[in-house]
Amino acid sequence: MTGSEHGQFPTQPPTSMARIVRAWGPVVVWMGLIFAFSAQPGLRVSDDPGVDGPIRHVAHVVVYAVLAMALLRALSWGAPNGWTWRHAVLAISLAVLYGVSDEVHQTYVPQRTGHLVDVGWDLLGAAAGVVTLRLVPRRWRRRGSVDVGPG
Repeated sequence: MTGSEHGQFPTQPPTSMARIVRAWGPVVVWMGLIFAFSAQPGLRVSDDPGVDGPIRHVAHVVVYAVLAMALLRALSWGAPNGWTWRHAVLAISLAVLYGVSDEVHQTYVPQRTGHLVDVGWDLLGAAAGVVTLRLVPRRWRRRGSVDVGPG
């Protein structure tokens, strides 16, 4: 008899550290890069505010799209049918929360400020990242890895 026949919870095989690192390593690395760039005093693309603003917004969208994709991949790692919309909402939420923490972090960096508008661009980017993964045709997805499409 197995443990579940006695009314106990079935045991799951232990998750290896290598699997955890493969799933969450890209998230941690990407968050570290965001933190490192945010810690740069006075980081600007251009001295012209008319140029710097739009480029900064595009950068927020791209950076947080990648973060949401990495989070979605990690959250759905090993899910039998790939990611679900619950995974997607959680990935977007975590990316935006990190965006909020990043804006707060920037308020402590010389010549930097935190902007609520930037969090909006982060949200747009995170949502765009999830939508992008939804639109990727199944035949282009890497075989043998986590399926990035909803079940």
